[in-house]
Amino acid sequence: MRPSPIYLRHLVVALAAAGVLPSVALAQADAQPSQSSGAPQAAATLPAVTVHGDATPDQLPPSYAGGQVARGGRLGVLGNQDFMDVPFSMTTYTSQAIQNQQARSIAGVLADDPFIRTSYGFGNFSETYMVRGFQL
Repeated sequence: MRPSPIYLRHLVVALAAAGVLPSVALAQADAQPSQSSGAPQAAATLPAVTVHGDATPDQLPPSYAGGQVARGGRLGVLGNQDFMDVPFSMTTYTSQAIQNQQARSIAGVLADDPFIRTSYGFGNFSETYMVRGFQL
């Protein structure tokens, strides 16, 4: 009998936590200074840090002619990236494309993408997304 995807997901999370939590606890134990002597210690002064940046959050990658699809997009903590600089395939739809499609949901926007299939879950009304055969 094959284990359910939910069981496998919980198993992966539990194994990841079992591997990470002991190392975090060990790192915290090493970081605490020992108070073996009764004398108070002087506070450490850290050097100043200067941060320079020129990107603003509303800077979006340029779109192709027609304004339907952009050349790149936001990738979480990596920020705005060109689609040629990422190690996987990505398609970024612009707000103009969403308005032109008159999409009422995310599934409506992704209906034109051949790699993404939307369906409803078993026994509920939530949408599930299949990307190249893998359920999200």
